[in-house]
Order: sequence, then structure tokens, then C-alpha cells
Amino acid sequence: MLASESTFEYAYADEVIASGIVLPAVGIICVALRFVARDGRKNKIGMDDWLCLLAAFFMTGMGICLAIGAFKKVIGYPQPPPTSEDPVVQGTGFLPGQGLLEQLEFAFFICMILSYGFIELSVLFFYRRLFALSSSKFENVTRVAIVISISWTLAFLLVQIFSCGVHFEYHWGPLSQQHLCHGGLPFLEGLMISDFITDFLVLFLPFPMIWRLRTSFMRKLAITGIFLLGATSLAASAARMVLQIQLATGGYRTKTDVFLTITSILYWSMIEAGIAVIAICVPTLRTLIAARSVQSLVTSVRSKLSLDSLHSRSSQQLQ
Repeated sequence: MLASESTFEYAYADEVIASGIVLPAVGIICVALRFVARDGRKNKIGMDDWLCLLAAFFMTGMGICLAIGAFKKVIGYPQPPPTSEDPVVQGTGFLPGQGLLEQLEFAFFICMILSYGFIELSVLFFYRRLFALSSSKFENVTRVAIVISISWTLAFLLVQIFSCGVHFEYHWGPLSQQHLCHGGLPFLEGLMISDFITDFLVLFLPFPMIWRLRTSFMRKLAITGIFLLGATSLAASAARMVLQIQLATGGYRTKTDVFLTITSILYWSMIEAGIAVIAICVPTLRTLIAARSVQSLVTSVRSKLSLDSLHSRSSQQLQ
């Protein structure tokens, strides 16, 4: 176990390699099929598609970091014994492989923040493709959400890169150098919690619009089910958030393996990003197996929203 109060088991090399290779591979295939589906139905390739491609690109970067770490035996493997029992030496020196682990962790989090940001933006632009009308309040809501998502991505990206100022080597230096940096566990805790909250809000943003549609209950349920596929990545986000909170409150306790603790956080982050990229492609991939395309769904939803708006205006004029 990670610590006395942790509810998570460690993730080991086999799991790390599987997540770091399989998820990016499946994600890339899904994104490629997304573009094929758009072209096959003569649908316009939109901003949501390009943002999904960028999300998959940086998600692949996360997988590469995990794979390198696993093959180099610094991710997914127990930490080696310290070279000295002297706490002073331990604070100023390195465990074997520690420098590489921290370099990979630094690169992983940069890719992770960018991937998460592009995933959220892709979802929001898809909502705008599907629901937003010039007269709809939903368009303004998605605009605000896009600004928040961009701000979140830039803020955490800049903190991740410049938390040690221009001394980038401090990120993977000994503890005596890392203590000069800002961030650490509070930064990661804030990152994980805010990521979960924004994911949750973005996931459930379109539900009021869906259930106001003038269509059958079963169709509303089917559309809701498609969007709820994103909840699978939300579950991984929740697991990673709980793990990070437990780590922040308990710290790197005695007998806790720091290498495997870091591995577990990276592993759940990879699971979240990989599932999310796949999930946001599913609505478009329906066009390859269903008779109706997403574009027809877009047209149907928009026409119903326009009809609702027209009825609302007519009622106001009669009053």
C-alpha cells in the first residue's frame, strides 16, 4: 500500500507499459477514424476535431514518458536503497535513477496539462457545433467555459515550467535544490482537484439542453448515454485526485516507496487522458456504424432548438 491511510495499490511496470502504449495507440486510431468519418460523410472538419488531434498528440507524449521510465526501470519499479543512511547525504544526493525519474515526471506533467486542456476545449467546441445558436444562452456559457479552460491550462503550465524560475535543472535536482522551488505537493493537489471539478462541469454542461429537446424520451436517453461515456475518464480523475489528497495529507511517510508513489499518480493520469481521448471520439465514430451521422444529429438538435426558440418568442409576443 502507498501509506497507512491510502486506499490504492501501487501500479507496477506491466501496468505502466500497457497504459503507456495501448492507450495512445487506441487513441490515435480513434482520432484517425474521427477524421475518416468526417470526410466520409462530407462533414466539415471543425475546431473540435483539430483540438482532439492535439490532445491525442500530447497524450502520446505522456505514454512515451511512461514507456521510457518503465524500460529504464525508474517508473513501475521499487525505489533502490539509499547510498547512505545519513539524512544529510540523502537530502543532497541522488538515489540511482532519481534524476531520470524526475526529468520524465517533469515532461509528463507538461504533456498532461496540455492534453487535458485540449480535451476540454475539444469537448466544448463540439458542444458549440451541436447546441450553440446565435440566440441561445448556451453559446455564451460555452464561451465562458472556453476562457476558463484556456486560463486553467496556461496557469498550471506556466507554474509547472517556471516554479523553479529559470533554474529548470532544479526540478530534477537533489532535495536541497527542489526546496528552492514553489509548488510541490500543494501545486499537484490544486491541479488534481481543479481538473476534476472542471471535468465534472464540462461533462454535465449539455444535459439541461438535451432534456429540453422536443424529442422522445428514449432519444434523449440515448444522447445522454453517449455523453456519459466521458464519465469513465472522470472516474479515473476522481481516483487520481483522492490519491493525491492522501499523499498531500500523509506525505512521503516512512517506508513509503517514493518511486512507486509517483508511478501511481502518473499511471492514473495516463488512464484519465487515454480514456478521455477515446470517449470524445465516440460520438463522431457512430457515423461509421450507424445509419445517421453526427451531422444529422447536429441538424436535428439545432432544428429542435430553433423550434423551441420560435415557440418561446411566439408565446412572448402573444402575451
